[in-house]
Amino acid sequence: MGKKHKKTKEWKRRQKKIKERKSSKEAIIASKERLLQEVKRISAQDGHKFQIDKSNPLKMSEVIIDFAQPLLDAFQTDEEQRKAITMAIAIWNVSLLPDKDQKNFIREFCNSMQDSASDQEILDENSQIISYFLERKKIFFPDIKRMILDYDCVETPQGFHLNVVSNVLKDK
Repeated sequence: MGKKHKKTKEWKRRQKKIKERKSSKEAIIASKERLLQEVKRISAQDGHKFQIDKSNPLKMSEVIIDFAQPLLDAFQTDEEQRKAITMAIAIWNVSLLPDKDQKNFIREFCNSMQDSASDQEILDENSQIISYFLERKKIFFPDIKRMILDYDCVETPQGFHLNVVSNVLKDK
């Protein structure tokens, strides 16, 4: 009887894991659908044609996580890691601007922070972080010119899963 009880416990544990994986997959798929529907809606309003390009094997969600890794390593809680992803995506998109516009962004960002942060050290640190990540983009991801249009972090038992919608920037 002991063995049967053990198998039942093991079977229940496996079934729970299967259910969690299925639930996570469904949440990830639902997140992707929401993102795509929102981008389609906005594209239609702006009169742009929206199409999905599956010919590029590059997954921007993986690229962004690699790009943000120093921030992700520094932060532990889910909320901090979500903020790290948000910050990394904002800096990623700024990195696609011309150098002059990047510098203007850093200056404007620091000026806007001045209202809420009285400590010059914090302002300098934020400026250094932005500069570090702009340089990181140039060094490690120089040929990737895809703007992040939208994203979503989905909670899973294994941690968060990042879904990203991006657009290839055309050279002018």
